Amino acid sequence: MVGLLVGGMAVGVFLVPLSPPSVLEPVSSPTSVAVVTQSFVDPVKVEAFFVLGDATPLIVRTSGTVTTPIGGSGVLVSGKVALAVDERPVIGLNTAVPLYRDLEIGDRGGDVEALNAELTRLGYGDLSSDRFTWWTLRAWSALLGDAGVADSVWEFSLADAIWLPERTVTLESWSALPGTAVTYGEAIAYVRPKLLGVELTLSGQQTPAEGSRELTLFGLSLPLDNLALPLSKEFLRDLEVTTDFANMLLNEQRSRQGTWSLVDPITALRVPPGALFAVTGARGCIQSGGVGLPVTIVGAGLGATLVVVDQVVNEVAIGAGITATGC
Repeated sequence: MVGLLVGGMAVGVFLVPLSPPSVLEPVSSPTSVAVVTQSFVDPVKVEAFFVLGDATPLIVRTSGTVTTPIGGSGVLVSGKVALAVDERPVIGLNTAVPLYRDLEIGDRGGDVEALNAELTRLGYGDLSSDRFTWWTLRAWSALLGDAGVADSVWEFSLADAIWLPERTVTLESWSALPGTAVTYGEAIAYVRPKLLGVELTLSGQQTPAEGSRELTLFGLSLPLDNLALPLSKEFLRDLEVTTDFANMLLNEQRSRQGTWSLVDPITALRVPPGALFAVTGARGCIQSGGVGLPVTIVGAGLGATLVVVDQVVNEVAIGAGITATGC
């Protein structure tokens, strides 16, 4: 009898329903989330195609054996020794008119005027005429003397100079190595092609945010509101002397990717992708305070969408909290 009672009690206890643990209770889904703002410059990717001129040959007007080669840096500067042939220095000269003849006192012409202008720029007098005068000869002799030529000269000889297309040139290649023979009229080097311009196009289907913008290439930046506008000559010169530009040419490439960013950052909201609805292209809606608000989508990343809205928003509806159908 006692055993039956015990058994009945045990069964009764076993059949009593237990309350589910709190961790198993259904969790209600959030209907809104707080949003934060972010400074955004909209760095749009652009493809840059570099338009180059032809490599310019450097011609010697003498013959002999190279005893001092072109500098290992591959850079020649007007007014400095470019190389030596039979131990006689050959001076690099940049003149507005290429040097094409020997000159003596009394000669006149555009080449003489260009030589006078460069000698003046180099600090060897104040020569402003198109005539080869005693003062021109004196200035040229002084430049040769500074380069190590001890002989007296009575004319300007092409054998002592090599024309440079710019005041400073970077060589693409050269053949004037020690012990090699050079011949009058031979091209001993080629100046790296000059950068004439850059053609810019947007990478992919992007819609840049409105505002003043700047272009960044090879770490250099330039204000540029329209990708179709030509880049300034100063900016092209700055690009030409960068290591990245030199490496691009060395690898026989002509294009690189850059960025086109807003000069003044805009303030964007970081919202969950699920907060957006009625999206068409870069336009869409969010809901805040029960009201649908139009937004412009400007970017995305790290699980959030960046949008621009015309009014202050502290939180947005998500999931079942979105009741609006448009904005």
